[in-house]
Amino acid sequence: MLKRQYKVIVIAMALGLAVVLVNSIFDYYFFYEPKIEPKTFLDLLLFDIPPREVYKRTIFMIFSVIMGILAFHYFTRMTESEGRYRELFDNVNDAIFVVSPEGEGRGTFIEANAVAYKNLGYCKEEILRLTPADLDEHYALGQKSADNAPLLFETVIQAKNGKKIPVEVHSHHFQLSGRPTILSIIRDITVRKQNEIKLLESEQRLRELAAQLLNIQEIERSRISKELHDELGQAMMLLKFQVSAIHEKLTDPATRKESSEVLENIDEAIENIRRLAKDLSPTVLESLGISAAVRFLLEEFGKSSNIAVAADIDEVNDLLAPRVQRHIYRIFQEALTNIGRHAQARQVKAMIKGSEQCIAVLIQDDGKGFEVDEVLADRPKARRFGLATIKERVQLIGGSLDLKSELGSGTKITFTVPAGRGESDGALSHLAGR
Repeated sequence: MLKRQYKVIVIAMALGLAVVLVNSIFDYYFFYEPKIEPKTFLDLLLFDIPPREVYKRTIFMIFSVIMGILAFHYFTRMTESEGRYRELFDNVNDAIFVVSPEGEGRGTFIEANAVAYKNLGYCKEEILRLTPADLDEHYALGQKSADNAPLLFETVIQAKNGKKIPVEVHSHHFQLSGRPTILSIIRDITVRKQNEIKLLESEQRLRELAAQLLNIQEIERSRISKELHDELGQAMMLLKFQVSAIHEKLTDPATRKESSEVLENIDEAIENIRRLAKDLSPTVLESLGISAAVRFLLEEFGKSSNIAVAADIDEVNDLLAPRVQRHIYRIFQEALTNIGRHAQARQVKAMIKGSEQCIAVLIQDDGKGFEVDEVLADRPKARRFGLATIKERVQLIGGSLDLKSELGSGTKITFTVPAGRGESDGALSHLAGR
């Protein structure tokens, strides 16, 4: 059987012969005068052709062949182009639908590629009988933007076997034969969604682990603080009493001077032990609550760093659970440590504002500032670790952190946490709900 392209040439030649035949019929019945020159129709058609007809028929046959050859090349190119298009259309990794949004108000499928049939389990005839709403309950596949701009969105489509498939859809609008048409390229994102779920589960496990580590850290800090205060502190006090007793018995001025210096060193060591014990487990936080503890912390920071401190601290003890108060106190400690070491600030502003719904916290300095993304991604490691710890603590108490800093403009840390005295682990429940 001849291919379609070759049929074109045969048809063109047949048309040429048909025209010659019709022309001969007209000549025989309308223009031929048999009285002058008796001839049969077959003679006029084949054997005794008038000279004028020879040239005319020859030219017409050549013209027919040429037109057939041109048509042959045209159809060949069309066939090759269609084949390349179909091969590309069917061999991309994504499902492709051509949708007419006009059919019965719900749209109809005009065309779909092989990947669409394979992924959804339908044959071509079945697909073309469906509407976008049959695959997507939200009818997202056939939706149009207000200005016919390209759309990118995620939805869920249903295969023939009832399986739900999460997909990412790229929709483009164009005119096909003068009618509005939608080209939807649909990518199966099942693996991506599974990985996102695994990532969220991994992040939640890491946060649970971080919460446990921070809790263990608080326990160890309390234990070390108690040992410093009860054991090392008492031992140093006993040593001081013993050295004082010896000092009182000395009569040599030089020796008494040396013993006085020893007593001063012991007093300094005792004060350092008390400060370390207080930093590790602040008794003021346990006894008076977060508001008083932060005020005391800011006052001590101002004295030790010679940085002016402006504090506006509401009484929020009754609005926060003890575990949340501990995290907020540690955040202040970490932030003030970073300011003292790195900021070169002249003034620090601190604020705690409370309501029945949430607690808002602000820590701001006028120091040299830094590039937040650069510090978190690279160095210095000490500051990066401090900022990461602050962020982790805020998330563990169910809060939202906003960290802003620019070179030469200082640093501003703000966060809010929900109010509530409940002792349940709000961080984990907050994470589970996100």
